[in-house]
Amino acid sequence: MKHLDSFEVGHYRGIDGLSLPDLTHANLITGSNGVGKTALLEAIWLFTGRHNSNLLWNANVQRSLEQIVDPIAALTTGKVDLSGIEAGSSHRYQVSFEQHISNPSRVTIPGTEDLPQLPIVGELRSRLDSIDMQGDRAVRQTPAGLVMHTVDRTQEQVSCIIEGTGWLLDANDEHLARYSELVKRGHKKELKAAMGLILPRITDVEILTNESGRSYVSALTSSGTRLPLKDLGAGIVRLFRLYLSFFTARNGMVLFDEIENGIHYSVLNTLWDRVRLWMNTWNVQVVASTHSSECIDAAIAAFEKNPQELSIHQLYVDSTSGELRANCFTGELLEGARELDLEVR
Repeated sequence: MKHLDSFEVGHYRGIDGLSLPDLTHANLITGSNGVGKTALLEAIWLFTGRHNSNLLWNANVQRSLEQIVDPIAALTTGKVDLSGIEAGSSHRYQVSFEQHISNPSRVTIPGTEDLPQLPIVGELRSRLDSIDMQGDRAVRQTPAGLVMHTVDRTQEQVSCIIEGTGWLLDANDEHLARYSELVKRGHKKELKAAMGLILPRITDVEILTNESGRSYVSALTSSGTRLPLKDLGAGIVRLFRLYLSFFTARNGMVLFDEIENGIHYSVLNTLWDRVRLWMNTWNVQVVASTHSSECIDAAIAAFEKNPQELSIHQLYVDSTSGELRANCFTGELLEGARELDLEVR
């Protein structure tokens, strides 16, 4: 199991020098709008996937569907700088973009023979623990030309799944593959039970293909109506992907932005009971942000018998320095957190 014991953002988006020194099995991130909760989850995801610099071009990280040449420009000035203690070992991941002034006319990197003969216009320079990352020299095609980057396939990576509110809600090929694996392993009944928290009338879930040949997730209701899952509301899609994430991230991590999004407050207690069950069943560490005081109360209630497994991290801007900081509440301090205004909105 590779869980994060602590995490620090040196530079990422608007976050500079934020430290979370005490991460537990379950972690809730609170704070006012725009304080940096989503960026923090993204930073953790990139850190856990640090052996694959290709993740920096992810459309959800870039928050754009446009083809990007320099993925660092939208994320920070200079270099992304992330550190953490993972399974007792300290690591520091730094990556910057270096634009090439001279553009060779021929690509000589192995495995690029089938690509157009485009110029190499830049390179992602990745350093792990102060050493240039060693691995396969890969390239990414961009509108301006090819950008070199590193993919180290020899390293064991943490299984980390991230789900954000801004991330596309329709099930993509990755979600379909996760669902297929879940069915093969015999967990479809538990998936339907999870979705029943919102719609008890769902009797079946399966993958269908529409007229254009595109696969999608479909739900069958007790009335015999079959609809695309996304037509049943954001809450159902949220629960579907929530359960899939826990199943896929076995012995790893799941990151949820606004975990309560689309879910009625009346089922939050049951939801957190399920979250605690799933994380213990599959040995998954959870880091989730929330804008809901009801969600915080439900989480505290779910871990009442094991409060040391839950931490609440309150992000705030220091009034003196203007820097982002975090207060941590865990164990016996959780009861005190109930009485505080944690700036959840």
